[in-house]
Amino acid sequence: MAVREAPLSERTQYGSARLPAPMDFARGLTQADDATTPPHGSIPLLTAVPSRTQGRRRLALGIVVGVACLAAAVHGVQPARLWDVLRRVDLLWFVAAVVAVGPAFAAMSVRWSILLRPSGRVTPIRAGRLLAISYLINAVVPARGGDLARCFLVGRPAGPALATALATVLIEKALDGAAVVLLLLFVTAAGIGGPWLQRGVYVAGFIFLVILFGATLAGHGSQRLATVLSWFFRPWPRLMERIVRLAEQVALGAAALTSAASLLSIVGLTAVVWAATLVTTYCLTAAFGIAAPTLLPAAALGIATLGLAVPATPGGVGAYQLLVVAVLSTSGIARESALAFGLALQLCQVVPLIAIGAIAIAGRGRRGDEARGR
Repeated sequence: MAVREAPLSERTQYGSARLPAPMDFARGLTQADDATTPPHGSIPLLTAVPSRTQGRRRLALGIVVGVACLAAAVHGVQPARLWDVLRRVDLLWFVAAVVAVGPAFAAMSVRWSILLRPSGRVTPIRAGRLLAISYLINAVVPARGGDLARCFLVGRPAGPALATALATVLIEKALDGAAVVLLLLFVTAAGIGGPWLQRGVYVAGFIFLVILFGATLAGHGSQRLATVLSWFFRPWPRLMERIVRLAEQVALGAAALTSAASLLSIVGLTAVVWAATLVTTYCLTAAFGIAAPTLLPAAALGIATLGLAVPATPGGVGAYQLLVVAVLSTSGIARESALAFGLALQLCQVVPLIAIGAIAIAGRGRRGDEARGR
């Protein structure tokens, strides 16, 4: 049975399914784009979404978990010593740490635009704005609701389908995870961390490789996959149509991995992201005067990042600091210095992007007001 690829006008529809809280917020941001765009109306593919009540419960649970983690991180910290650590921070190194976030953000924006390229042109500037908005939403919504919101926003008014955008984000996460695994393999080879860390790194590396391998196969064999699914689900024609279309959209999100040039660019940009993040990490090490073994700050960064692979708190606040403090304090670093470092490391990476996201939202709001005024 030949399966036709759905045209862009069909691939970009979201139907009338009720959206979860982050996407309710995202839908409000699209009013400017939709002011002159006719409403969509095709078969919804993703309808299993949580209600607002469930979203509030998850938010409340995330806040409770975050407060508990933060309480554990500050346990044993003396306020006077913490204030002394913060007061003596070297501002020059601190500013350098913040500046290093710029190249990482630029590389992430370009990388996402390349991943989205097979499904339609999304400029790096637009990708960067949506990425910043997702950081803003992630800061207040657990379970990375901002990533879901940016996938919805990038498809408005006539962009990639939601499933396609979600596939690109999953590939992003797998690439970043693989980079962190390589970093931690280097760290463990130097004798930092015990067998528990090595086992965790091996398991995480296997998971990320499976995701990337599966995405590459899906990108190369989209038509074959659609044919197999059509044969398997042929007793249920309506379900078959939905499953095949969803598989095509997911495969389209992985299509960038099938081009050697795009793949090399994506891998190179991932290396830039983490090289810049390491620069931020070591600038903060110098800013707080932490006398630690050379690879210990990198170990703290890698373990904290992997620990947040399954998000539990809004913005990872609390859990991130707890992991950083646990790594540094067990190596003889004062808990006050470790806590200040953990707070600064997360704030340097997140606050500038949240500010960009707030500016982007304000700009969309003004365009929406102007469109409604016309």
